[in-house]
Amino acid sequence: MTEQELAERVGSPVDTIREIERNDREPNLDMLFRLAAALGVTPSDLLVGGERPLISADEPRTALAISGSVLR
Repeated sequence: MTEQELAERVGSPVDTIREIERNDREPNLDMLFRLAAALGVTPSDLLVGGERPLISADEPRTALAISGSVLR
């Protein structure tokens, strides 16, 4: 999933997704839940890191690919 696709799924500007990914911005609770739903993980996975990777080795790196480190 690209940053643009994620932005469309959560109803947010792509710049917001980029800022969250770079740790320039922290998502509010509503955004946290929308990101989790769009990525198919729990909000807890985003906060503490999940056990399963969000992307496989043969997929390109995408928005919030390493979500556990994004929101710590």
